[in-house]
Amino acid sequence: MCQVFISADPQLWAHRARSIRLHGVATSIRLENLFWQVLEEIAARDGYTVPQLCTKLYDELLAERGADGALRLVPGAPLLGSARIDIPSIAWAGPLADQNLKTDGSLKGEFTLAGTPARPEAAGRLRGERLSFVMADQGLHLAGGTLVADFNRDRLNLDELSFVSPNRVKPDEKRIDLPRLTATPGTLKASGGVDLASGEGRFAFRAERLPLLQRSDQWLVLSGEGEVTSGWNFAHLKGRLAADAGFVGLSHTPAPSLGDDVVVQGPAKGGKPAASPFQMSTDLTINLGDALYVRALGLD
Repeated sequence: MCQVFISADPQLWAHRARSIRLHGVATSIRLENLFWQVLEEIAARDGYTVPQLCTKLYDELLAERGADGALRLVPGAPLLGSARIDIPSIAWAGPLADQNLKTDGSLKGEFTLAGTPARPEAAGRLRGERLSFVMADQGLHLAGGTLVADFNRDRLNLDELSFVSPNRVKPDEKRIDLPRLTATPGTLKASGGVDLASGEGRFAFRAERLPLLQRSDQWLVLSGEGEVTSGWNFAHLKGRLAADAGFVGLSHTPAPSLGDDVVVQGPAKGGKPAASPFQMSTDLTINLGDALYVRALGLD
């Protein structure tokens, strides 16, 4: 390879400056003689003078970068890329959504990019393991989660979102048949997909003896199934749920009251409440069963 340069004419690598007018504005361009030779050959082939060719190259550069100098992708240029993510722990994600939410588990993903900047085509797959979501104040505890999802240009598919969650807390209610309900871990499974063009989505879920609330004074195991249909600006939840057993104890909780610094005002005259851009609706049938106990303010 070195012989190519050693045997070449040294004058080819010598620099030479030439004065060129770009749209009437004089400027100076300094290049090696070899590059000037290549420009002359291209200009002669395409029927340009060297200044005309330099002006054409300058105009094409501005079209792609813009007058502000910012880089831009050529709309029809091919795209090709790939990426992988490996997040050993998502403990940081919970506080971003709610300061009382604790999350854990790992995420791995593989993504590819193809097409052109004008019509990009992305695809990928995401997998989560040992996922957990805990809100201690509310007693919410989902654990043993698995996530398997993939997407392409047209659709996002949720192949699996499941939790295998054992009971961890004993409720303050002896009438509940705890050994029977907690002999095996409860489960929650969901799957579905979203059409990325229209935003139309459908997800089905099923719960089997899921210990949803796990506090001694707020304890609930439920089963049931249903589905969620969605769009870009709405979601509709429909299902049938049943409480296998539960306990809510409010005997030590005083009646709710407002603080002295709270002032309640009526709605402003003539004002209309702002409409939410996202609409949520539900159609749930809930069977309270025969093992849901409430103890509050002396009532049982």
